[in-house]
Amino acid sequence: VTGGFVLIKNTGKQADKLLGASVKGDVAERVELHSMSMEGNVMKMREVTAIDIPAGGELALKPGSYHLMVMGLKAGIKAGAAVPVKLKFEKAGEVEVTFKAEGMMRPTAPAASKPAEDHSHHQH
Repeated sequence: VTGGFVLIKNTGKQADKLLGASVKGDVAERVELHSMSMEGNVMKMREVTAIDIPAGGELALKPGSYHLMVMGLKAGIKAGAAVPVKLKFEKAGEVEVTFKAEGMMRPTAPAASKPAEDHSHHQH
């Protein structure tokens, strides 16, 4: 399993929707659209069927937010490799893009509250 991240700009005058994606070739079994959010201290990841892109707006697929989840990798993808991906839009149709494989990325966790100060070293 690996994630796909990209910035999509809708320069049109109509809103569109990202409906799905696929990796070209025999690289993976499937690609799913996912949302990720924090609920308290728990990371929740869910598959979604579409992601809205407003007219004249943009959609950032990034760690900790919406992203592509590439499932069932059939071989490792080395850092620096070009990975051809087809994005499917409701209005724009299919658009081919190339993703560049990078090292592992982790979502940034929310800042933890400062722990209570430990006074056990004080003598009374």
